[in-house]
Amino acid sequence: MLFSTYLKRYAIPEKWISDEPEKDLGIIVVIPSYHEPELIKTLESLESCLKTVKSVEVIIVVNTRENDPKDIVDDTNLQINDVENWINQHQLIKRKYFIIPLLKVPHKIAGPGYARKVGMDEAISRFSKINNEKGIIVSLDADTTVDQNYLVEIEKHWNKFPNTTGVSIQFRHPFDQCSDLISKGIIQYELHLRYYIHAQRFAGFPFAFQTVGSSFAVSARDYAKQGGMNKRKAGEDFYFLHKIIPQGNYFNLNSTCVYPSSRPSLRVPFGTGKTISEFIKKESSEYFSYNFQSFRDLKSLLDNHLELFQLLPGQLNAFLQKMPQSIQSFLSSQNFIGQIEKIHNNTAEKSTFQKAFFRWFDGFRLMKFVHFARDNFYPNLPVREAVIQYLKEVHNLQANEFSEKELLMWFREYDAK
Repeated sequence: MLFSTYLKRYAIPEKWISDEPEKDLGIIVVIPSYHEPELIKTLESLESCLKTVKSVEVIIVVNTRENDPKDIVDDTNLQINDVENWINQHQLIKRKYFIIPLLKVPHKIAGPGYARKVGMDEAISRFSKINNEKGIIVSLDADTTVDQNYLVEIEKHWNKFPNTTGVSIQFRHPFDQCSDLISKGIIQYELHLRYYIHAQRFAGFPFAFQTVGSSFAVSARDYAKQGGMNKRKAGEDFYFLHKIIPQGNYFNLNSTCVYPSSRPSLRVPFGTGKTISEFIKKESSEYFSYNFQSFRDLKSLLDNHLELFQLLPGQLNAFLQKMPQSIQSFLSSQNFIGQIEKIHNNTAEKSTFQKAFFRWFDGFRLMKFVHFARDNFYPNLPVREAVIQYLKEVHNLQANEFSEKELLMWFREYDAK
């Protein structure tokens, strides 16, 4: 019933795969691919994975956009042929590959969000055919390789925690084979990604998880419950996962790892590829990240947010005045008092108040605050400087002599635990 409702109301209407799914189908990996030269390498990586108990499908959504130049169209047609030939040589009973040729997508909706949605909606259709609401949808990118235990560890996790809504899977950008400039850029960028999540946890934000499109998995049930993937041209993973994470039972999966490409790319307006492209273009030696003071200020709010439950409307302004100036200014711009009054009017218990508060102050609003603080109070710092401040205050670690690479290795080791 859940899947049929979703497919009628929210899914892309086209159905692409006519083959009947195996009755024990448990995992579907979805890979959007736009002009991606390393797609076969990604498929070979999946093919090298250890065998799972249940059947696995891999759906590759090879897409082009209307008005793409002829060289991209020609390269894509050749790639579709190459992938189809590869699939014909690697079609097993327990692991099957399917390609969706999503061609000439209108410019208005073309992008990784739409392509990922097409594949994930097709996954819901596949699970619906065997009435399996316990299926798992895995999100991977076409320039990403995985550990051999990748599929097995995902399957093991859901066997152990069947109510899991989703997982963020450990990732590590390869940099040893890159040029010195690209290596320095990717080290600092990944350091920024890890620092940003750790700083959120320090501040007391309950939904601090990585939201990287190449390294997450969700239950098919919760994918459908939350209305599926969006069609955003970029950041689709962030907005989608911040619908899933607040539902609870969301985990970090650190027993396996994915390896996103470190190469430059201009196909999306932000993310790894765009960051490395800008790094090369500027010939920069430093990547800037959020000032740690922003998270100290944020902690003042999040550590005390439950005080709001007991305050009368006339007392909210006094609460606001106790906050750091960056918090005062930001919350005033967000109609804070009106929002808290609204939450009060719709909640009667502290637990429901807290849930409602974090539905309002969600991951998107947190990011808006950090950007507001950056623009008005605390300019960005070189990521190494911000991380050193964080490590000193939170972990009592004197890291002044650490290089960016050593700092990243510290985070990787810490996160893997």
